[in-house]
Amino acid sequence: RAGTLLAAVVVAALAGGVYGDNFRFGDMKWANCYRQISTDPAVLAKNGDFYDPKFPEVCRDRTNRLRVGFTVTAVWAIGADANSGRSMLTYATEDIDAYKASPEKPPYPKMCGSVRGCRLRLSRNTDTPTHERRIGYRLGISDTLGNDMTRPSTSPDATIKCPIKDGGPSLCPNSATDFDFRIDRLSVDQSLVYARYSFEILFPSEGAYTVFFEGCCRPPSSIGDPDIYTTNNFDNTFHLRTGVSVKRAASELPMKSFRWTMPDLVDLRYLGIKGDNDVCTSPTCSSVSDCFSQFKLQGYHPEGKTVTFRQGTVYEMGKYKCVEHAPLSNPTPTIPNNFIVDPNKCPASVVTGLSGGEVFVPPFTSALEFNVGRNDGIVKFSVRENRVYQMTIMADVAANDGTSNIVLSTPLDILVSVNEAVGNNNPPKLSTIEDASKGFSGIVPATTRTDTIQIECGRPTWIKGGYTSQRLRVGFKDDDVGICSNEPQYIDWINQAHDLPKGVRFHWSQAPAGNVTRLTSGGNTPTPYGLAYLDIFWRPACEDLSQVGKFMWCFKAQDGYSDSFHYLKSAPSQVSVAGLEDSSCIHITSVGPPLPNLSPQFVAPTRISQCNRACCACCEVAGCVCGNPTTCQAEGKTCENEYAETKSTFEYTIHAVDSDPFTRVAFELMFPVGSSVGEMYNSIADLNFTLNREGVQLPRLETRVKYGCGSQSYDACVSNPAVTADATTKIIWNLPADKERLDIDAFKVCYRAVELVSSEVDVNLWNRTYGALPNVDSCWVCFMLNVANQPRWLDDINDRTKPSCETGIVSDFRFAVGQTANNIVRLEAADTAPNQNIKISVLADPGAPSGATLTSMESLGTQNKEYGRNLVFTPQLGQEDTDYPVCFQATNFNGLSSKTCCVRLRVIKGDPLWAFTKVWNPRKACWNSCPWGNGANDNCAASGAASNCPAQGVQDVTIGCNYRMSINVQLDNAAYNTRLRVQRNPVCANCIEGGIGVHPCGAPGVVNGSACCGNRVCDGAETGMNCPSDCPADDAVLRAHPEYPNNPNWAELSFTPTRNMQGRTVLTCVEVYDTTYGTQVIAQSRGGSRAPSICMVYRVQSCRYCVPAGATLKSIAKHYLLNVDWLRLYNSNPDIPNPNMLIPSDMSDREPIYIGPRYTIQNGDTLLSIAAVMRTTVKSILENNPTVSAGGELQVGGKLCLLLCSAAN
Repeated sequence: RAGTLLAAVVVAALAGGVYGDNFRFGDMKWANCYRQISTDPAVLAKNGDFYDPKFPEVCRDRTNRLRVGFTVTAVWAIGADANSGRSMLTYATEDIDAYKASPEKPPYPKMCGSVRGCRLRLSRNTDTPTHERRIGYRLGISDTLGNDMTRPSTSPDATIKCPIKDGGPSLCPNSATDFDFRIDRLSVDQSLVYARYSFEILFPSEGAYTVFFEGCCRPPSSIGDPDIYTTNNFDNTFHLRTGVSVKRAASELPMKSFRWTMPDLVDLRYLGIKGDNDVCTSPTCSSVSDCFSQFKLQGYHPEGKTVTFRQGTVYEMGKYKCVEHAPLSNPTPTIPNNFIVDPNKCPASVVTGLSGGEVFVPPFTSALEFNVGRNDGIVKFSVRENRVYQMTIMADVAANDGTSNIVLSTPLDILVSVNEAVGNNNPPKLSTIEDASKGFSGIVPATTRTDTIQIECGRPTWIKGGYTSQRLRVGFKDDDVGICSNEPQYIDWINQAHDLPKGVRFHWSQAPAGNVTRLTSGGNTPTPYGLAYLDIFWRPACEDLSQVGKFMWCFKAQDGYSDSFHYLKSAPSQVSVAGLEDSSCIHITSVGPPLPNLSPQFVAPTRISQCNRACCACCEVAGCVCGNPTTCQAEGKTCENEYAETKSTFEYTIHAVDSDPFTRVAFELMFPVGSSVGEMYNSIADLNFTLNREGVQLPRLETRVKYGCGSQSYDACVSNPAVTADATTKIIWNLPADKERLDIDAFKVCYRAVELVSSEVDVNLWNRTYGALPNVDSCWVCFMLNVANQPRWLDDINDRTKPSCETGIVSDFRFAVGQTANNIVRLEAADTAPNQNIKISVLADPGAPSGATLTSMESLGTQNKEYGRNLVFTPQLGQEDTDYPVCFQATNFNGLSSKTCCVRLRVIKGDPLWAFTKVWNPRKACWNSCPWGNGANDNCAASGAASNCPAQGVQDVTIGCNYRMSINVQLDNAAYNTRLRVQRNPVCANCIEGGIGVHPCGAPGVVNGSACCGNRVCDGAETGMNCPSDCPADDAVLRAHPEYPNNPNWAELSFTPTRNMQGRTVLTCVEVYDTTYGTQVIAQSRGGSRAPSICMVYRVQSCRYCVPAGATLKSIAKHYLLNVDWLRLYNSNPDIPNPNMLIPSDMSDREPIYIGPRYTIQNGDTLLSIAAVMRTTVKSILENNPTVSAGGELQVGGKLCLLLCSAAN
């Protein structure tokens, strides 16, 4: 085949004239399904942890080490005729069009509406066994020398039809005819489709097995065929096989296979690259030995096992599809590699070819042209001709199954293209050297297998030494930059060389031909720098342990210059003739498992942060299932309280932080119900009914969570979306603006902070991996939400100590000076919510008087909704007769205040009421009630009769008669400790016309020489009781009342006028006084029955005498008149019928007798002249007329009581 013709075909193929009929690339990998749930890295390292997100059913059962998961990766060319008769992709057009139409945009995965992604149906071609595509396993593996000792299994499960056994139509709808591969991506020019197929095998027993993927056919040899053809193995079968060994128990066998990271096509420059020659000098090949390129095989073992490489045998190139151990009737190998061709398994063309020799051949047979370095994996490949070659490489891992040494091989089936690139001397290379002057910065630094860049699972940050970035910036450089022809060149595209893990995202600033950010000089005619980079974002999935551990990511890039330019692609880890390697790979360590996840914590300004979901809502309610308030408090069951003010919006800030800075925190609300467990409402329906009745809805969270607020309030915070582990929100409860009060019992509101699970996290897988969920939420924090109505006063019209606060009436409260009992104003207020800690206080304006104090606040009842305290007022002397206004206000915990309640504190004097007063009528020997009197016509009252008489009166009294007065005083409006006593120096302005009183001598208004107390003369209204300094003792006494002897406000006054009082008008007053404060606290006004004292004006009759019981005129004349002739008394009392019976036997009347005539003073009379005429003495006249003084002038018209003819005695 001519090299030039081959080159033309290759160019056409790569330009898009390909149709995907044939298999052109493949590899296989496996991992044991077994997983021991743990977060211990040492334990997890012994797990297989196969997982493919596009085949999540595979290895769902992770309990058996005999179960292994496998992935076949393959590449097909695609084109308009992809549905040709011999196409392997039965529905290529339909499947690929569906993939292209999927709404996800690159680099994000296209899923075609399925959790498994977009399918690519590979025909099994079971109706043509010679061309059939099969997946299955054989018993045994090759030995350490590559000798095959496998044999077919008789188990029907040895042939794979579905990713899992009995997968059913939902997973394997066309298992009889197709394998449902899943599309990973299309090539940059969309000429190739990359797809994979994962499946599991539960091996029947311990041992070694060979798992294979085989079929027909490879690209053809016909120049007219639309597919790329190859120099070797064209139209041949393919056969990929990998070895695996399993044990039921833990062992030292690998749990994972070698992983290839090669591109599907290795591009090598015809005749070699310029970098190995002088500048701008075309490479030359003088001999076979010096005309070759070198590249390093790319791949790694995730467990760090030692790997060797070798060229695949002709059997591993595809011949195994066509042969079986001899004899065919019993293909149990006894001699290694003793095969015969089975015409039922292989196309006729291959069978025919094999009959004439070997048709499966390597690219070159000479080690000078093709050689695979066993230990370093460096491939030496001849570039003397423009051709496409098929190459099979095996990666061998030595192991010991406990009885013998074995080799577990992993295949790579790949194409190598030698491309003539005229005027293009060097392909792009991965660069780790920054050039900040050209914008080539932030590039990932160089890595090796032992010096990796790290990324922690669940977090997107790449770290290596001082390099820390949220993106992995992969940079490529083209050395052809303006020195030779077709320069300077640019990087056309950068892309992955193999499948990358789930969740990898690409980002680029411009993509005219692929994933790339090109760097140029800028301006109108920018000059390419030959530099470009691709930014990669990845957050390894902690739950997918296939994304945790060692990785090797490799990339490829293509240069560009013009439309007719012969581009070059970067070679996989190009190695110069001098042995210098330009790696195309980045070595990565994905650190896992995740760090211990701590729940979000509530911090300020959140008021309540302690877990209290079990707090009891009904502790203050009688009959609560949690117990009484004391029990609740002691057991820590009492809920915290929050209060929503009526006619406003309640807001409660919640702030939570998470220790993981990459966590996104959100919040949830809950309203616990169920009265049987201590909540206030039995159901949400009950709660909603109560709220709706008042026009209220349930509280809600603010619609937007703000991030990065720190201790700021929600409203002041400007959210920083990058700080998602610091979250702030608030609870909002809108109350009607038109309602002063709401009849809503408190209800429990609970909140918690939750860690939001990224949509990229497979929650179920996480749970299966670690036995727990990926997110840890905070505990529930609760409070009782109360409606904070304004406190209301608890008025009680039946309690006289309480004012009428709610009605607004100013209540009067009366107090006595020094009062210490019943001296309170009782104040009680309540709230609709419990635990409001209402404070009742005195308003500063007008304040409170001296002597007033407030007692401590009291919590009343069992629900902690009612509170009270007393204003205690003990007035001081000097405050009497004063009114003090005092105003109060009740304020709850939320600062809401009640109506203002005002009272008037009235400090009053005692205002005596002289009640039930009566006087003794000695004439009738009975009691008289008002009006005062003791005449013969006065009617006697019943002994118990009495009335409120005026506080003063006048009585005409007779010498010798005993006059009594029953006295009772009531001070019904003040609490004074009062007593009764005879008043000294009494004055009664309205007792008689002109008034009467006993005034101290020298007092204001007392005229010298007039009657006054203190002049040693018993004159005026003086008596021995009211002026003992002037008058002799009276026959009078104020004594305890005989009926109420222990009541100091009851008394009886007994008074018997004496001879020295006849003709005089005297005043006797009984006053009320306080034992502490005297009369200063007694009202001094006089009117009606109220007065500071009760006064009696006694007008003592002159010349009359009260007849004692049993007395006669003779006995009276002898004892009273000092032996006056009784006949003279008889002459002075002509109306006495019987001088020996002065008082009737029925005691109906005791008429006083006259002791003599009353003489009217004439002009010119003197005491002496009158005594001479009336035959008496001056002494007798003075004795019987106490108002007349010896040296005083007689008043003409005045009356004198005379005892006639008394001089003779």
